[in-house]
Amino acid sequence: AYGKNDITPGTITAPTSVCKNTNFQVDNGGNPSAIDGGETYYFTFYYSADNYNWQSLFSGGNPIVTTSINKTTYFKRKFSIQQDYYWNFQNLESPAITVGVYNDLVSGVIASNQTTCYNVAPSSIVEALASTGGSGSYTYSWNNSTDNNTWNAIPNSNSVSYSPPKLTQTTYYKRSTIDQCGTVASNYVLMTILNNVDPGTISSDQTICFGTAPTTLIGTTPSGGTGTFTYQWESSADNANYSSVAGATSSNYTPSNLNSDIYYRRAVTCTCGTFYSNSIKITVRADINAGSIGTSQTVCNGAQPNQINGNGALGGDGSFTYYWQYTLDNSNWYNVANSSTVNFLPGYLTTTTTYKRFAVNICGSKATNTVTITLNPILVSGLLASNQTICNGAAASTIHGEASTGGDGSYNYQWYKSTDNANWTPIVNATSQDYDPGSLTQTTYFKRTVTSNLCGNATSNTILIRSEERRVGKE
Repeated sequence: AYGKNDITPGTITAPTSVCKNTNFQVDNGGNPSAIDGGETYYFTFYYSADNYNWQSLFSGGNPIVTTSINKTTYFKRKFSIQQDYYWNFQNLESPAITVGVYNDLVSGVIASNQTTCYNVAPSSIVEALASTGGSGSYTYSWNNSTDNNTWNAIPNSNSVSYSPPKLTQTTYYKRSTIDQCGTVASNYVLMTILNNVDPGTISSDQTICFGTAPTTLIGTTPSGGTGTFTYQWESSADNANYSSVAGATSSNYTPSNLNSDIYYRRAVTCTCGTFYSNSIKITVRADINAGSIGTSQTVCNGAQPNQINGNGALGGDGSFTYYWQYTLDNSNWYNVANSSTVNFLPGYLTTTTTYKRFAVNICGSKATNTVTITLNPILVSGLLASNQTICNGAAASTIHGEASTGGDGSYNYQWYKSTDNANWTPIVNATSQDYDPGSLTQTTYFKRTVTSNLCGNATSNTILIRSEERRVGKE
């Protein structure tokens, strides 16, 4: 038979350290040495806080046991062997082992609360105090909430720190530290999101006349964000490329006189950045082009001038009325009554007259060029000098005629004769200012006509050259 000293007690194993109040196994590290194939083993486990005072731990006779602890604890195992129906070699003890307990898992501290502008990413949330306790092998998970009540896991957020995205509402964040001993949550931090900046609106599209100023552009008061608002008005020719308007830094803006279309908007700047109002368009009507009238005329006294034709005016709002003016001295102008048409037919004139036409619409009025109708003086033939009496067959003196005046200044003369002052005959080749009748054998009347190229003709007075028989005296 074998003695007690011939039996080895075997060994037990367990984790070096375990989580507090978490089940673990004290395992069979090695069975006792066998006597022969017919032995029966019975195991009893013991634990002690000081490796001196021991208490039994129920294992049902099994070689392993499951238990939990909350402080460092010692374990050992006793066993007995049944041999030939007798229990021999009882209370053989394994060597004692020590199992430590991890410190409580502490999440650490994250920092810190922030106030952030709308749709702007806050600064990263960082670890102010590191997690401690547990096994020391940590993973992390971040959570967010809009009400500090219902929390949502943030995908792929497994770092010590976390960088939130751009936010449009106030949001809470906390971090969970995960270890084999459990999961603990950190404090929360609050990301306060300021109201979105509303830059306000400006009013409103306008249509103005060339070279005039729009009415003041009124801007509403901006809101949201934080800090004091400053303003800068901007202008653009294409509503795409804007530049600052020098000195335009008030809430409202009054543009200067404009000659072309332009867009305006207002930039509003605060701590949260620069934001832009709506844009408005100032439409500038084309400058008024009064058109033209043409051309000057020269007419004879008593003749009606030709119609003065003009082309239509352009610009402004495109809707025109017309009126005509005249002057006799190029200084004092007078309205022509009932002259509201594009073209104008003057009446009969008594003196040289100059005309112009005005085009009128909501953007004002402008005058055309001027047209002068020059009135030639009345054609005057000039007087013939005086009656003569000659002897029959004698030569008459030359008939002198005054130079013609008036008309267009171009004169053609023709002399006529008559024996009865009723029936007149043109004298061949008698086309000079004066006329030499030559010898006459009968009483004859003479006159002269003058023709002006444009202004017709005129007839002189009539003179009489009386031819008398010679008288013979007594001897």
